[in-house]
Amino acid sequence: MNGPFQFFAQRGVQTSFYFCLEDGTLTDAYIGTDVVAADSTISKDGGASAGTTNAVTTVNSPFFKIILTATEMQATEILVRITDASAAGFKDCILLITTTPVSD
Repeated sequence: MNGPFQFFAQRGVQTSFYFCLEDGTLTDAYIGTDVVAADSTISKDGGASAGTTNAVTTVNSPFFKIILTATEMQATEILVRITDASAAGFKDCILLITTTPVSD
């Protein structure tokens, strides 16, 4: 499994998160591009998981990005799970995001 990778962000603010994925059969970085919307789910403050609004995108292999919307960022602790639903191209990845209120 990749991670968990820990991030800190502002609550309720759309944010981009960057990470790498590990190849499913090797110990190298995953450089494929077949990450689809169904591969990422979100759980907010320990609640039920749901699909993320945005899919994971390739930035420049082996770097990937997911954008969480302002609504998805409305929680204190957010877990994002990225898993290859169709094959074993890459190992599961967990992003742990802790948010803080936006300063006035």
